[in-house]
Amino acid sequence: MLSCEQIPTVGFDYVRIAKESELKPHTHAASETFIYILEGTAIATLDSRNFRVRAGDTIYIPAGVSHGFSTPDEAIAAWGSVQICTNISIQIMQRMQSNS
Repeated sequence: MLSCEQIPTVGFDYVRIAKESELKPHTHAASETFIYILEGTAIATLDSRNFRVRAGDTIYIPAGVSHGFSTPDEAIAAWGSVQICTNISIQIMQRMQSNS
């Protein structure tokens, strides 16, 4: 995965985790993340709160918010994510507001 330091605009990821696996909680200090669950179900942990997510769900994670995923008793889960560096998203919002 590319970070804001490596490419200071937008990053894209495809993540797939197996049954009974975990992506440990972590943060992205300088980027906001949008996740779309493509397949399966998982437990999303956001700031120490657990949520069951499934195919078709969308998750927004602000910069600096701890998040992780696990598939404790379910099949494989997969998702796509888009990370937007915070300074870029602020610029986009300012442009949108000035155009309206």
